Amino acid sequence: MKGFLYAIALSFVSVSALQAATFTSTAAGGLWSNPATWVGGVIPGYFVGDDVIINGNVSQNIAADINNLTVNPGCTFGRANQIAIRGNFVNNGSMTGNGVTNFRGNNTTISGTGTFTAAGDWYIRATGVTIAAGTTISKSSYFQVSNNASITNNGSLTLTTETVQIRTNSSFTNGSTGFLDVRKNFDIQGGTLNFTAVGNTLRLNTLVTQVQHTSYGNLVLLGGGTKALTGNTVVSGNMTIGVGTNFNGATFGITVAGNWTNGNTTTTVNNVNSNLAFITFNGTGTQTITRASGTEQFNTVDISTSGTVLLGCTLRVNSDLFINSGTFDVSASNHVIDFRGNGFYDSGTFNARQGTVLFQGTGPQTIDGFATTTFWNITINNLAGVSVNFTKQLDNLLTITQGNFGPNAFGSFVLNATASTQYGRIGPVPAGSSLTGNTWSAEGYVNGPATAYWQYFSTPINGNTLQDWDGDPRFYMSGTGGNDGNACCPLFYSVRTYSEPTNTYTNVTSVSTPLVRGRGYMIWTADNLSSLTAPLIFDSRGTPSFGSFSFPVTAGGSGGGYNLVGNPYACPINFNSVVSASGNLFSSFLILQENGTYTTNPNGGVIGPHQGFLCAATSSGNIQFQESQKNTTALPNLIREADPDNYLRITLTNVMNGLGGEAVVQFKPDAVANFRNTEDLPFIASPYELASNIWTTAEGKELLLNAQSGNEEEILIPLYVKPGIYGRHSIMFQGLSRLSAYNCALLENAQTGEVYNLAENNVIDFDVQVPGNEMMFRLRFKNNGDCKGQKPVAASETLSSQVNIFNNGSGLRATFGFTELTDVKIEVYNTLGQLVSEPQQQRVGAETISIIAPKSENIYLVRISTANETITKKIYY
Repeated sequence: MKGFLYAIALSFVSVSALQAATFTSTAAGGLWSNPATWVGGVIPGYFVGDDVIINGNVSQNIAADINNLTVNPGCTFGRANQIAIRGNFVNNGSMTGNGVTNFRGNNTTISGTGTFTAAGDWYIRATGVTIAAGTTISKSSYFQVSNNASITNNGSLTLTTETVQIRTNSSFTNGSTGFLDVRKNFDIQGGTLNFTAVGNTLRLNTLVTQVQHTSYGNLVLLGGGTKALTGNTVVSGNMTIGVGTNFNGATFGITVAGNWTNGNTTTTVNNVNSNLAFITFNGTGTQTITRASGTEQFNTVDISTSGTVLLGCTLRVNSDLFINSGTFDVSASNHVIDFRGNGFYDSGTFNARQGTVLFQGTGPQTIDGFATTTFWNITINNLAGVSVNFTKQLDNLLTITQGNFGPNAFGSFVLNATASTQYGRIGPVPAGSSLTGNTWSAEGYVNGPATAYWQYFSTPINGNTLQDWDGDPRFYMSGTGGNDGNACCPLFYSVRTYSEPTNTYTNVTSVSTPLVRGRGYMIWTADNLSSLTAPLIFDSRGTPSFGSFSFPVTAGGSGGGYNLVGNPYACPINFNSVVSASGNLFSSFLILQENGTYTTNPNGGVIGPHQGFLCAATSSGNIQFQESQKNTTALPNLIREADPDNYLRITLTNVMNGLGGEAVVQFKPDAVANFRNTEDLPFIASPYELASNIWTTAEGKELLLNAQSGNEEEILIPLYVKPGIYGRHSIMFQGLSRLSAYNCALLENAQTGEVYNLAENNVIDFDVQVPGNEMMFRLRFKNNGDCKGQKPVAASETLSSQVNIFNNGSGLRATFGFTELTDVKIEVYNTLGQLVSEPQQQRVGAETISIIAPKSENIYLVRISTANETITKKIYY
């Protein structure tokens, strides 16, 4: 009877209930089953075409089957029963409860700015269902895409506890703006996942243990535990691993087109991907590899991009590294690549910046690939050795901890010289290790431009020939039978060796002459036999010298014990270590500068590769070279370190040819006035014939380096000058500001009696009328008493102001402005101080005259003399 009465009651419901309509709840809301909940008193949901608008707080306590559903802002749709939605669902309020929701409408949309917190299960039972962009859904219940159904998520969907089931012929797609966070593995029962859209993100969280074999946009692994690949996987966006989460490659590979970010901070969690077979980076822009801290670790790495892969952490590679295309960049942070695999292959671009590649595999390793790869630092720590195929280069330091290293027969390895103080070098080679192959190239760098000059060179290669240097198209050599021909006449020999017993240089006459490691060579440094027009980079080819060896030196000959030797290694060496190992050398050495001056080095100094130098032997024997003498941090060009305090350089120059000399006085607390080979250095004349020389003496010995006590009240040191040419000379004192041993420094001219206070003027000028005669000065240093000196007499500018030398295009001219007829002598010299035309004797007044012109264009020095004055002017003709 009760059911019959209920049916009668329904018969009195408004006719509107007998057809699809729009139903709106009252602002007061209430139970879905209560007619009072609805405007008009009719309960919706009996016809599938009903549209429902929630305009209050409604609790769905009975089943319903409707078309469109809208929850307005500030309203709540409470779920206690199942509902079928066949149209669009717009939630701008709140959806709560645990009722089941069935989405049955094809091409419908779930959208809204409200909250979706209902715990009830969702079933997608239609095709083309879309979660709109900007929609955020977070729920803890089951989510099924039923047979033959499909859904596209363009919003943000988080499933906090239950899984996602993909049934037969169904699909779940994350759109370009879609974000999906799941906490359990996908349950795929004949359906498909589609996460390929660029920009979409899948976050696998907490209880997820599988990364499905598919393609992804952005992939995020969070929530701890281990998440393993189920097959080779593609990530078209970014790959992110959260802290405490382990990624297991499960012997599969992954391809990433975006950034790789690992949030782990310790190697105990995700010591990454020892089971990941390979990782390929194939993006089009800049990709980064980063880890919160520690070392990121892969097996095979394949760089196949059209952009750049940028390191943001130390990278360990356990298998092969392929740089097939694009750029692999260690970044401005210069991150280390710890390479433990078989082959480092580069056919793209490797930007080493100032980073280090560490080779420390357990089997033989190879640096390979068609690209001419340039490394900054390479470290070899592999007993099985590392070999090089094709051409590879090094800009900074090769360090060998253990194992052999070198190019194969069809490979080459170049130690680049990119600046005067930047060049590739080889650190100490330990016992049991070696440098292999004979296709190395060690470059040297000579500063330019400069006027041609003699320089000392040496070879860091064991067994190469002079052809290495002469074969360089810009390293001109004469008299060697090489490709540059000869300069004459007479024949000019531009390569020489030095003999201490006879104090003579011997010409090297053939480019096939072997360059002996440890020997120094004096070479005329030029690229057109008269000048060096630009910096010169040359090379030595073969196998670099390594290991300990000795080179013979002599003492007691005409050369005063000086031997021309050279650094035998492709690395700077500490000369004080050479002295200690040899036991028969003076403690300082000499190099030859551009102006013919010998320069001493305090405290041993550091000698660069390719550098020859003069060392003085105290007795005949051997100079000992050892790997431990290498200095891997200093990068000398001109072989000079910063001078210490109380180290006074005295430089002699002249205006005629610029060829001069240098002497040094060093004050040390433990030094003595007597000659000692551990502190002093004997004098040797410049190899330039027309150079002016300078030296001091102690116990009658001529010295270039004179060590004296810094504890005396007063000390007197003889100083000698031997001019090699006419004209104005200058003595310059450098280091006076760091002279603390004495507070007074005076220079006395023994010929004229003039006394100069060097604190007032550190450059003393004087004219030389007759070259070749020795001139004596005295250096007096005091700590008390009168320090007054007589300022140098200023050189007369009268003659200079009345004479002008110029080139009018057809020859040299001299204009004089004398008020009276004056006898003048005119001489023209080249830069070597050689007279190039007959002197002219003339009486002139205020007039312009022609000068006998030289025969070729060059820079010349014109010397004008009167009875009282001499001037020299430089001019290009």
